[in-house]
Amino acid sequence: MKYRFTTYVALLLLIVAMQAYSASEALARAVPFSFDSVWFYRDGTRVVPEISKQWLTVVFDPHYSSTIDDVTSATLANDGFIRKKARAIIKSLPQLSEFFHDPNLAEDACFFRMRPGVKPGDITNLISRLKQDATIRYVHPALVINNKTFAYFNQFELEWKTGTDSARRATLLGAAHVVADENDEKGKRYLVDVASIPFFKAINLLAEDVRVLKVTPHLVEIKPSISVKLSLFMNGGNIGDSVPFSLTISFTDRVNIDPSSISTLNLRPPELQKELFDCVFDPYDYARAVTKSPVVITGRITLYAPGEYTIPPVKIGYSCPSCSDKGVRSIESEPALFLVSSIIPDARSEYRLIVPTVPVAPVVHQDTLDQQPRLYLWLAIICGVGLSACAVWTLLLFRTTGADPDRLEERKKEAQLVELLRAQLHATPSTPHWKFLGEVGALLREYLLLHYGIDVKYQGGGGHRFMETLAERIPAESGNQLRDIFAAIDTCVTLEAEHFQDIEQLTSAIQNIVEPNSHNDAGRG
Repeated sequence: MKYRFTTYVALLLLIVAMQAYSASEALARAVPFSFDSVWFYRDGTRVVPEISKQWLTVVFDPHYSSTIDDVTSATLANDGFIRKKARAIIKSLPQLSEFFHDPNLAEDACFFRMRPGVKPGDITNLISRLKQDATIRYVHPALVINNKTFAYFNQFELEWKTGTDSARRATLLGAAHVVADENDEKGKRYLVDVASIPFFKAINLLAEDVRVLKVTPHLVEIKPSISVKLSLFMNGGNIGDSVPFSLTISFTDRVNIDPSSISTLNLRPPELQKELFDCVFDPYDYARAVTKSPVVITGRITLYAPGEYTIPPVKIGYSCPSCSDKGVRSIESEPALFLVSSIIPDARSEYRLIVPTVPVAPVVHQDTLDQQPRLYLWLAIICGVGLSACAVWTLLLFRTTGADPDRLEERKKEAQLVELLRAQLHATPSTPHWKFLGEVGALLREYLLLHYGIDVKYQGGGGHRFMETLAERIPAESGNQLRDIFAAIDTCVTLEAEHFQDIEQLTSAIQNIVEPNSHNDAGRG
């Protein structure tokens, strides 16, 4: 009886545990995904990445994917759980075209490429369908940031502000469904329970808290962490031909290349004897070469036996410091096929001049050829004369304009004074008239001094004194008229007359003095 009772209790506990696990799985599938929640803070700035329409990140339950797949050549079959499951998913979902699995990026994750033309609604449906698989832990879309595609998981780094006690930290982490990563020695890495809360919602809840200094999501660029390619510049040749080759190793900062793996490279086909194969490498420093990607090793191979040979894969050793397995891993290149001809040609191909056996009669138009030199000669003479004339004219123009720059400036100022006088005389005289005539007289004096090249210091004094200064340079007919004008202006200004009866005749006389002079001067210029 006791044995049966114990058995019943054990079965009951097992059923309860299975139901609890099923409930948690159902809860994980029930958490809805929203594109609006995909954003985060970087250095205090909100970053809203673009949702990729090419890649999906699928993370499998580690209980099922306990065996980590190795990064091997594409030609070698890999029967790991993740690759088998990925092939089955590709067959069941037509929206997916291929998958990419690199344990150096994420040991339990696989990236699926979607077919072109996928819309955001299709991505949401794909995520919902993939979540229904019991072996899948969670599914995230890829993000596009600065034209690069990144995957995010449930990891992030968190830095607390100084002085935050453990109790408050635990309360805040519990509210965000976050726990510390036990495998992190630095104590900065945390994990989000994505079955209870979306990833970015959790980290943004922490980032906006005053007790948190910095939150950084763990983003991984979706591209191979390491690749090796062996290229032959020719797929075949004759016996003894020296064929160039290149070995290119591209890698990211997630892996470290073992320098010893490239120090001794063997490219000899296994079915060929050592005496019938020769390989020469171009000089390179293998210790320094592995510090920067890509590593390019070049050289030449020579085969001395006919047949079809396979250049063996090149095996490169490396390590992944961020992976759980710190041991040495390896990757191989694709084998290369090379054909060697069994017939040795008698002579090398040469570039020879082909000479026709029948003479070719040249087609010559003698008349046209005779006329062309004469035509070209006349054209050259005409162009030369034209260029010479242009050069002489340009030289004279420069000498004329550069001979007296001060005079050019004076003419410019003189034209401005004429315009000012003309504007004053054509306008209705303002009251009082003595003030108006005083301004007109000052402009007239400045114009006359500038026009006849007299020093500005003679501008002052009465009208009689001013005209004595100009008597020798002004024509007689203009001098008498100017004396009457300045006498009338002096009388009006001295008496401070409000109204001057003969103001119209006076302005007309001034206009007769200014405008003819400006026209004559323009004609001389």
